[in-house]
Amino acid sequence: MILGTIWLLIHKFEVSDISEAALTAKDGLLLWCQNKTAGYKNVKIDNLTNSWQDGLAFCALIHKHRPDLIKFDQLQPENKAENLALAFDVATKNLDIPRLLDPEDVCDVTRPDERSMVTYLSQLFAKFASSQKSELCVRRIERVIALTDLNDRMKQDYTARATKLVGWLTSSLADMQTRNFGMTSGDVEDKLTLLLRYKSGPKTQQTSVKLEVEGLLNNIATKLWADSRPPWSPEDALTTKAINELWDALQEAEKDREAALRSELARLHKLEYLVRKFSGKADLFNAWMVEKKEYLLNDDL
Repeated sequence: MILGTIWLLIHKFEVSDISEAALTAKDGLLLWCQNKTAGYKNVKIDNLTNSWQDGLAFCALIHKHRPDLIKFDQLQPENKAENLALAFDVATKNLDIPRLLDPEDVCDVTRPDERSMVTYLSQLFAKFASSQKSELCVRRIERVIALTDLNDRMKQDYTARATKLVGWLTSSLADMQTRNFGMTSGDVEDKLTLLLRYKSGPKTQQTSVKLEVEGLLNNIATKLWADSRPPWSPEDALTTKAINELWDALQEAEKDREAALRSELARLHKLEYLVRKFSGKADLFNAWMVEKKEYLLNDDL
């Protein structure tokens, strides 16, 4: 019964990735002890009997979970009875673990009684596993809080960047739809030059911004799905669908504006040509009129 309970606890808290059939209860308890004391000097746990006779393994196990109770670096392996007494005293006074063993039961025998050792170690496991469970709950809560904070910051970032992009799109769309091109071909040519610069400058930059905003929203959706959180959608005006519709409208407005500018430029060029042609003929006519007037006023006629 005791070993069965030990295995269930170990399987739940420590080795859930190992199948129940793969380990006996003693194997599970041994594995837990080995994992917790790994890296401690002069501690090598190969079994649940002789590996504990110098007391260092007990002290290491306690120190791993409550380093404030034992100064492990000051312990020596040759002081077997003292080490065992320290571990048992600390466990009784500070951890409320019944003193089921005495130092002589472990260090003064050829091989400690395995049943007694397992029973005592199960008390240590139950104590530390319960505290570990509480710590695990706290860590899970902290993780949820951290994830929520990260997701909120990503949502805020998306909202801010999408709002800025929509504002630029709306303003640019209004500019593209204006038809105040000026009165001369020079004015129109200046407007056409500005449009071409806009396409190679601000428009190219905003294309990158649009891709980044879309990527950010995809990242948010992926993280929420991976963390089993409810999906999130921005307000209607900031969805990728709304942004794409504005973007497409701006693309059409740019084409229309360029076509209108080129049409107006061609019209003004034609008018200017006609004006020059008329002015040339008017100049010739004026010159002929002056010549004829001088001829009529000539007294020699």
